[in-house]
Amino acid sequence: MAPSAVAVGRVQAELLPQLKQLLPSRSGVVLQLVQASAAHGVGGGAVLDALAQAVGATPSQEPTQKGEGEREGERKVKRKLTAHKQQPPPQQRFDGGELARRILGVGARSVGTADEPAVGVMGSRMVQALLGLPLAETGRLLRSLCSMQPTELLALARDSLGSRALEVAMAARDTEGIALPLLDAVCTGAGKLARSRSSTYVLQAAFEAAAVEQKGTLLE
Repeated sequence: MAPSAVAVGRVQAELLPQLKQLLPSRSGVVLQLVQASAAHGVGGGAVLDALAQAVGATPSQEPTQKGEGEREGERKVKRKLTAHKQQPPPQQRFDGGELARRILGVGARSVGTADEPAVGVMGSRMVQALLGLPLAETGRLLRSLCSMQPTELLALARDSLGSRALEVAMAARDTEGIALPLLDAVCTGAGKLARSRSSTYVLQAAFEAAAVEQKGTLLE
């Protein structure tokens, strides 16, 4: 019998304070908690905060809710980026990908490099589950992922596990233009990605999310 939302909430209350101790040896348990939380839409923000602390990411400075002025500002940035296909300025690059990189690396068999982040099965699945939650709860993770350098994003797109996370990221209900740097990186590197089997679904997701003028880049 599948757990109820109430049951998931109780498990969260018990396990979230212990996530740092559980993650190294019981990552499967943590993954199940993340997936159950996402499936029931329960406490996604609390789960992400606890997971961020467990992997040693810098505490978030992002406010929980944005005012209308901030949202309108982000919409203007989105329109500008869509029109000019530019990366956001450095001050808008959030944490440079630290949070996403650390979570993706959970269970990875390699250390990774500056241009090729390490991705583990558990880490990829955690990111996928969290990105399925409303942005109001886990937008911090999407912002982090999309603030990675383009070379890192392309490396993830070519990775069998990383590509799954990017596919979910581009399918997220992003009304604030958070994923535009990711979309731009994929469109710009489409020629290289076309030679990678793992990138197939990433390119498809990018095509579905791209503006009309960007679709041509993907088809070239």
